[in-house]
Amino acid sequence: MSEFLLVRHGETEWNREERFRGRTDLALTPRGRSQADAAARAIARRWPHVTAVYSSGLRRAMDTARPVARRLGVDVRAHPGLMDADYGDWQGKTPVEARRLYPDAFALWLSNPLAARFPGGESLADAQARFLAMVDELAAVYPDQTLALVSHVAVSRAALCALLGCGSAAFWRLDLRPASVSAFRADSGQYIVTLVNDVCHLHGIE
Repeated sequence: MSEFLLVRHGETEWNREERFRGRTDLALTPRGRSQADAAARAIARRWPHVTAVYSSGLRRAMDTARPVARRLGVDVRAHPGLMDADYGDWQGKTPVEARRLYPDAFALWLSNPLAARFPGGESLADAQARFLAMVDELAAVYPDQTLALVSHVAVSRAALCALLGCGSAAFWRLDLRPASVSAFRADSGQYIVTLVNDVCHLHGIE
């Protein structure tokens, strides 16, 4: 059974402003870089046997993944299964702006996020399917090994809903802080979640 560590990338300015980030290629803030370094230290200490690090190809995720990989002595590989959701016309907007411009779509996003499709973009169900296909692919390539995955909050929430066998009702109940670490095991389409939103390593940074 393969083990996966699911890391949310560190803070960006658009995290601080609460804007839909999506495919915009944002840098980490100085605090975000400190968060990434803290996550890397914690992972290397607790899971020194990690054999591979995969990341969304976006800068904020790669810059979170690189300190992890450096401490473990491995390379970072980009994987499309970890890419942030395509928010389409919402990208760059605040929730207040999205609600005003797209009231019906925004209402569905709040009530049933996994069923919502972002205007001009994709649905979280699409992102969820991409993530699960990637997990099954990597579990076959790395049987009985531990991998670190660096992704984004909406994709990670959608993924955990699937891994836990939950629907949209659980999506907003999952608090995944920047640079948090979650963990799960996977084997032939069977999943066991072992850790959610571990932020102990961020004490003093938050």
